[in-house]
Amino acid sequence: MILNKIKWWLYIIWLAQKWVWRTTLMDTVEYAGRKWIITNGVPHGVWTLRKLATEDYSNFSEQLYVKHEKCKKIWSLSGCIRSFKRGYSFYMLYWYELWCQEGIKDWMRECNIW
Repeated sequence: MILNKIKWWLYIIWLAQKWVWRTTLMDTVEYAGRKWIITNGVPHGVWTLRKLATEDYSNFSEQLYVKHEKCKKIWSLSGCIRSFKRGYSFYMLYWYELWCQEGIKDWMRECNIW
């Protein structure tokens, strides 16, 4: 039982590190020469961006919709750590217990979580 939990925890660590290398929700991106935060990605191929009104992420101003390929992720150590933590939290909150109990089922492989 404990080895099973460790196996899935390590798997989640591996999946979460992949979030560092791709653009995901709440990442800081550059678009049109300005810094934006990705706040939504539900429409296929389009990010919802919010302009940072302050650099401390506490206040957002204008919003627009931009195709994925027009946004460039801004790389920083803090951004990489945030991406990893978001991925780790996502898998631990929504998938860890399920995987510990049942493993990865075929229907799970069809989800856009990989």
